[in-house]
This record gives sequence, C-alpha cells and structure tokens, in this order.
Amino acid sequence: MPSCFEEAWISINAVVSSEHSVSYAEARLLYLLGCYTILPIVELGSYQGRSTAFLAYSSSQIVYAVDEFFPEVFDTTIASLDLKNVVKVCGDTLRCSFLKKLPDSIGVLWIDSLHTYRGVIVPVEVLWPRVDYIVLHDVWDSRYPGVTRAANELEQRMRVIARIGSILCLRKR
Repeated sequence: MPSCFEEAWISINAVVSSEHSVSYAEARLLYLLGCYTILPIVELGSYQGRSTAFLAYSSSQIVYAVDEFFPEVFDTTIASLDLKNVVKVCGDTLRCSFLKKLPDSIGVLWIDSLHTYRGVIVPVEVLWPRVDYIVLHDVWDSRYPGVTRAANELEQRMRVIARIGSILCLRKR
C-alpha cells in the first residue's frame, strides 16, 4: 500500500486513466477524507474505481462501492491495486436493495452517480441519519443542473468544509 498521497497518485494512474475522473486536487481531498474518517465510507458511483482507490488507499475502513453497473475496468482496477479486501461491492444505485448492505454509521458518503437532483437528494435523505460527511462531485458542471440544485439545498443544511474543483464537501452541523 502506498504510504502517502503522491505514491497513491502514481500507483492509481499507472492502472486506470484519469480521463473523466477526479483531478489531482480532488483526489487529494478524497484521500485526506479517507485518512481522517474512523467510520466506513460509501461511494455512490464507482465507474472505473479510481475514486474508490483513493478512498481505500487512505482509509483503515471498508469502502462500500455502489453503482448501477460495474464495468470490467472497475474489477481490474481494484484487483491490480490489491484492494479486494477493503472494497466491498454492494450493488445498484437504481435499486434500494443496496441499502441493506451498508453499515449503520457512515463516515463519508461520496456521491458521483446518476447526476440528477433525485440521484443526489434521495440517497442523502435515506442515509442522512447514518452520515457524517457528504461529498458531491460535478457540482458546478453545467451538464448536471440537478446536482448543482441539490448541492445548493444541502449547503443550507450543512457546513461547507471544502470546495475543490467540482467537489463540494459538507459536514452535518
């Protein structure tokens, strides 16, 4: 396992493309959140497993990966980075059955899926009692006005911790 963010950055980039993914600064924020949480992490929207890897490399907790599909590249990423023991695949964001597989307490809820208002608000509302930090991706992307709207609403209810790139990191008050 890499001992610092820079080593993780090099290892992950050697395995999976950074195209259509988190930037260096965004990845660093995810890595730091993983370092500081003492509770499991839930990721909604895993795609290639790049964000999954930054969270898993830095955390001593299990990362629960939830997506509507897991492409072969996700499995390759997780296997190549030797993260199979710390990443638990939980199923489909389009069905609520994945909720039964999640822990009762969640340190970080990372949302980078569906990219709609409901795709953000519904999981937040359902998981609200369990969550400490909520981190949204693609918040200011004009292609995803629903994500922006949901982020604006959540900012009224939560404390803003960071705005980095297209990420908004919030914590319950």
